[in-house]
Amino acid sequence: IFGGGAASTSDVSSTARETDIVNAYNKNLTRFIPTPLSVYRMSLSSGTIGNKVLFSCDGNNKTVDAYDASLTRSKPESMVYNRSRLGVASIGDYLLFAGGYRSNSSNKTHVESYNSSLTRSTEDPLSVGRSNLAGASVGEYAIFAGGYGSNDPVNAVEAFNKYLTKSVLTSLSNRRSDLSGASNDAYAVFVGGSDVNNDLLADVEGFNQSLTKYTGQAISRNTINLGCGSLNDFAVF
Repeated sequence: IFGGGAASTSDVSSTARETDIVNAYNKNLTRFIPTPLSVYRMSLSSGTIGNKVLFSCDGNNKTVDAYDASLTRSKPESMVYNRSRLGVASIGDYLLFAGGYRSNSSNKTHVESYNSSLTRSTEDPLSVGRSNLAGASVGEYAIFAGGYGSNDPVNAVEAFNKYLTKSVLTSLSNRRSDLSGASNDAYAVFVGGSDVNNDLLADVEGFNQSLTKYTGQAISRNTINLGCGSLNDFAVF
């Protein structure tokens, strides 16, 4: 399921504006168009918990929308702050949204969770307010890494267990934002990003189920904002 973003009636990207469009594809790649998002928005985040997909708020509103397996839309309780570019990861019965950028304000430390019944809770905040961070899960932990702080990228890493207890982990080797995160069966892997000099990075670092950090072979090109996904033994970027 894909929702929101910026769309245009022409091929000129500068004319693109926030949209409420939602498209869903089944296992035969047949497209369906469910009820639109309740509010136009872009730079939102999404994740899955139970049999529901949640679309987060953005920088202009606090609204959250959920779609179930029948593509029926519901509206869980809104987030506390409007913010965009959040990190997302799931663990146990919870989907966590962390950090984010708030228009005309500082990057947020806020962490909110939704369970499979779509009940919202507020969790321990991040140690450093930041947006453009990455989230991934491994074992019994949801991990959030890096991001852009008040003036520069950060190297902070935090984990939440299935009871939503927070731990501060070994920092990334470099401060970096706009990195990507995905999981395989053994590691939550964080790749790429940009550093304090706006240089692109090829860094690869992973955290295992004991939350120990390891360094992997660099990716083939220095890159930011990679698309990513998890596929059995592979974290794919």
